[in-house]
Amino acid sequence: MSSTRMFTSSRTLIARRMAFITRTLIFSLIVVAAPALYAQNNKDAQAPSAQVEVTIDQSSGKKTIKLKPQVLTDRPAYKITLEITYETNPKALTAPQNSIEETALARLECLEKQVVEYGDRELLFAVDGEPFFVGERLGSRNRPWLEYRRNRPAPPGVFSKYYTDAFADFQLSLSQIQKFAGATELGVGLGGVIQVYLDRSTLANIREFASEVARQASPQK
Repeated sequence: MSSTRMFTSSRTLIARRMAFITRTLIFSLIVVAAPALYAQNNKDAQAPSAQVEVTIDQSSGKKTIKLKPQVLTDRPAYKITLEITYETNPKALTAPQNSIEETALARLECLEKQVVEYGDRELLFAVDGEPFFVGERLGSRNRPWLEYRRNRPAPPGVFSKYYTDAFADFQLSLSQIQKFAGATELGVGLGGVIQVYLDRSTLANIREFASEVARQASPQK
């Protein structure tokens, strides 16, 4: 009789120990996983995606939506990137509808790896096979224009001490951004010499950027 009681007590003790170990393991998993889940939730709340970043100035309420630098092409002779930044103007949200359309600031850069000829330095776009001018018209003063920058050291053995990189800072109206986003084919031309067509992933990132800009620029009711 006594041996039976001892056997029962032993099984009960083992069961209690196993339950304790199980609870301890579950608690440990929760402790380890919680920070990662919290960080992931915060990351999702701060930015719509890895390529579109949204920041808010708490003092002014100004929001900045940024399309991170997109690699349009990476060839042996050069690498071309494009980034676009839009800042909301709290006053513009209550401005009359016939006021001047807001714009975003875009920067295109061409980093030289070998000697690159930029032709007439005109920066042109093509939307679905048709020329699309972000300035007033071809030859206007407001057209995007490639500027040179020579401050990136070239490796030994290269003819020039510095690379001749090119860049262009220009404005895009919100309607022009939506035009880019609605394109099935978007091309960029540099100086009439270099022509690049954006791939699907880059177009998808531009669409997401345009969608976020439209959402943030809309008046809050």
